[in-house]
Amino acid sequence: MKNKKNILTIISICIFFCSFKSENYFESSKSFIVEDKPNYLALYGEYIFKRESCNNCHTFNQTKDTSFVSLDGLKGKYPASWHYNNFIDPQLFAPDSKMPPYFVLFDQKLNQSIFKQIYPNQKLSDWELLLSQAKLIQKSIQEDGETVESDTEVLALIEFLNNIPQSKELQKLDSLKNIQMKMKESIWLNEISDDNSGVYKVISDKNSSIIGKEIFKSNCAVCHGENGEGMIGPNLTDSYWLSGGDQKSIIKSIVYGNPEKGSIPWAYILEPKEVGQLVGYINSIKGSNPKNAKPKQGIKE
Repeated sequence: MKNKKNILTIISICIFFCSFKSENYFESSKSFIVEDKPNYLALYGEYIFKRESCNNCHTFNQTKDTSFVSLDGLKGKYPASWHYNNFIDPQLFAPDSKMPPYFVLFDQKLNQSIFKQIYPNQKLSDWELLLSQAKLIQKSIQEDGETVESDTEVLALIEFLNNIPQSKELQKLDSLKNIQMKMKESIWLNEISDDNSGVYKVISDKNSSIIGKEIFKSNCAVCHGENGEGMIGPNLTDSYWLSGGDQKSIIKSIVYGNPEKGSIPWAYILEPKEVGQLVGYINSIKGSNPKNAKPKQGIKE
């Protein structure tokens, strides 16, 4: 069985490298430069991306073709743990996703001989740097409560995805969005600073928690769990909070998000009334002690 697996691996490598020359491969990866040195782990991840034929379903540009999923501007958008879980269960984040799980990436090890073909002029220190980069990704994933070995291929693919820059077209679209966002920010600044604003009034409405539950299931459960027990995101049912558990702090956490941890700013998606309803629901699940709740994080309040 082991020999069969080795043969298949050799065949896949041969097919991959017959499609282009290794020196041309490196030339196509100039975006992966860190302090005048290539990002070796990202280069290896690009090799995996091509080997697994991910380009059959993904594009790096803006597209209206629904048969492709754009990865444009993915750089820094999600934490490593988001990608980790997405490779295990793609439907967890996107119920309509057609992407299969990629368990093989968690078993296959980073291979120095393959890296030698990707980057022919490598030194031993380059390979050691690649492994140290992988350990940083591993550490980030483990800090979010997941377990992964330090030398598996999934870490390289995560690094590749986390370094896909924005296209010029996306940059223009984002410029227009920034103007709209500035207008929204002004509205939210007034909403949050005024204790008598609409968002605070909605929180105390007796129907808010009922409506807020539906908003939570549609937008928040994917990271915080169906009952707020915590998954990638923290547990919302205990007394421990990473950014404060009072009304204003919870509103700020929703409105401004925490992009470094993969929590997007909902200020540009939800209206003040909806945020108030969402906070009303979060208040209602405090102390509910659901099954399989994530361990405490943050400070007790």
